[in-house]
Amino acid sequence: MSWSPRKAGAQGIRRRQATAKALSYRRASRSGLLSTFPQAGRTGVTERLRIADCGLRIEEKQSGKASPESPFPNPKSEIRNPKSKRGFTLIEIVVALGVLAIGVTSVFALLATGGATHRKATSQSAAALISDSVFAHLRERFDIYTELDYLKKAPGEGKLSGYPGFTYELKLVPLDAEEEDGNEFLAVCTVSWKKAGVPVSVAFTTVVIRRLSAASRGTMPSPLDEENQ
Repeated sequence: MSWSPRKAGAQGIRRRQATAKALSYRRASRSGLLSTFPQAGRTGVTERLRIADCGLRIEEKQSGKASPESPFPNPKSEIRNPKSKRGFTLIEIVVALGVLAIGVTSVFALLATGGATHRKATSQSAAALISDSVFAHLRERFDIYTELDYLKKAPGEGKLSGYPGFTYELKLVPLDAEEEDGNEFLAVCTVSWKKAGVPVSVAFTTVVIRRLSAASRGTMPSPLDEENQ
């Protein structure tokens, strides 16, 4: 095969023309000014490429796949977003981890707060039940016995079975401070327990009244006294 300057010059011109066409195609495809018109051909599909601004048309024969020697790449690859191939950067990963850490911390804080609130409500409910039991026992004592000295001995300290860690203290205060032998008393029941090693107490109050029929005599009626009458 002989070489001649004329053939070499023709090949160079064809290469430059192909390069110019490829550059024009790429610029048009990136700017969105390129439109394709598929047409059926004998050897494959012929695409007529038209640039809207200058009216230039470029024809290329394709057989389903882009030829490795063709200066025109697959048009679909030019339409793809170049950012889709980009991975996550270090800053994006750090920001995502920070958001995740904040969310997890908030969840654990809510769980801890909910647990503390539940324990507090349980302890206060137990204290209320203890005070109800103490007041009920005190009212029974006031209904049965009438001697004032005996009734004043009712208050005290103690524990109730079924409530470990809880103690109560009961006090009677006359509502009328001027009368020591009054019939109305303010009962104060203080229930105490420890929360994380710290003493906690809640006070409950109620009013108890001594029976007036026996209070006028100040002593309990005896069955012998009733028979002698």
